[in-house]
Amino acid sequence: MMQPLLLLRQAAQSAVIWSWGMNALRLGSSLILLPLLVSRLSTADLGMHYVLLNVGALAAVLDFGFSGAVWRAVAHASAGGKEMLSFGVEETPPEGSEPNRQLIWDMMAVARRLYGGLALVALCLIGPVGTLLVNVGAQETTAPGRTWLAWGATLLLAVWEVYAGWWSAYLMGLNRVATYARLNFIAYLLKLAGSAALLWLGVGLLSVPLAGLAAVLVQRTLARRACLACMGAPPPTPTDPALCG
Repeated sequence: MMQPLLLLRQAAQSAVIWSWGMNALRLGSSLILLPLLVSRLSTADLGMHYVLLNVGALAAVLDFGFSGAVWRAVAHASAGGKEMLSFGVEETPPEGSEPNRQLIWDMMAVARRLYGGLALVALCLIGPVGTLLVNVGAQETTAPGRTWLAWGATLLLAVWEVYAGWWSAYLMGLNRVATYARLNFIAYLLKLAGSAALLWLGVGLLSVPLAGLAAVLVQRTLARRACLACMGAPPPTPTDPALCG
């Protein structure tokens, strides 16, 4: 009895297993969502759904590779790196060095500002383009008012996904790859199940973006909790009462 439980526990800690599960969900999304989209949306609404889907997907290209730079910097600090150089490559920390907690926390503030700027860029670029595209066909949809609400939810989702991405990059840098893969799986499963349920209930074009917002909220919350649990309490600063007395 213990052997199956041990195997399950080991599988739950495997990033590969969670990645396979993610691929299975991607396949399942086509098998589950597509019939619901076709049966629950009119032709005009279905076309608008794909417009919203493609416009929202533009946000993914705005990362510009920053996530990779963030997790490599965090990994360097976790290995005991003393500083991050603006140019060049710093000397590799000695094996067995303690994590540089001060640098890890400092880079968190930098990552927050960086991804906040990227989210603003996403809003300024995607917002006008998407509004023009939605305006062309909104009146042809079943409920134009709901179509505009769906566009607003899609834009919010795209911007929020860009901003919240830095927590996932931090998880990778902290060598929590299995946690990163597991949270991606949970978020995608929640989005898939939520979209299917809302479509079945007749929510229409709002179904997918609303489910996406819920999924991002859950993923961001869990990723933040996992990061902070791994990093521990922030190091004391000169403004702390313990150092001021």
